[in-house]
Amino acid sequence: MGLATYLDKVRRYYPFTFLEIRNIMITIILIGFMYGFNDGRPKFETIPYFYNMLVSMGVAAITVLVFVSGQRFAGISAGYRVEFQMWWPGMVVALIITFIARGWIWIPIAGGMLLHHMSGHRLGFFRYGLNMLDNGIIASCGPLACVVYATIVKQIAVWTNLASLPIINKMYWFALVFAVVNMLPIPPLAGSKLMYNSRAPYVFIFAFILAYAVMAYFNLFSWILALILAFVLWVLYYIRYEQ
Repeated sequence: MGLATYLDKVRRYYPFTFLEIRNIMITIILIGFMYGFNDGRPKFETIPYFYNMLVSMGVAAITVLVFVSGQRFAGISAGYRVEFQMWWPGMVVALIITFIARGWIWIPIAGGMLLHHMSGHRLGFFRYGLNMLDNGIIASCGPLACVVYATIVKQIAVWTNLASLPIINKMYWFALVFAVVNMLPIPPLAGSKLMYNSRAPYVFIFAFILAYAVMAYFNLFSWILALILAFVLWVLYYIRYEQ
């Protein structure tokens, strides 16, 4: 598929429906609220609190859009239209946990997705029908897009000497935590789409995301090392469980 053909598909199938826009906006507001609920100050101050809440919602908005765009672009390339689905029960539980923990614990869950088979654009593909492995790989492209986005933010900040700004750290760490949480094998999160269809790719992708996030916590930013660790864990998993 040529670039012009792909861009034409993006133009036609990337735009969100009204229901998706509503659900994405609600998701952003709720996740941003949970993220900004505790501003870390010893006592409540109106202006700083609402400024932090506004920044948190902005950070959440960018990350959620990166997440759903990663899935959408991957789906279009494989001949599927991706529909975002909000996970109301999970969001309610996450809000309750945030209130109980007074904002010290926040769980940024994006929700699920639904693939629509575009028969005319799937002609010539191996396994022409709705492929459950494709479903899992496309879903995992959301968390992977968040890792790429976080890395780009961090690298640009280093190049421009802005890495010490609080907003950069908020954007970076929120995206990584968001990627890790949404790769957990809990239906209907992205990780469950891959875990319950093909465990081996799930182990490798989740290990890569988790390894990169853990290393970043210790100020070691390396995709190469994360990929090596992911490969080692994948080999150990394969020897232990798949052989």
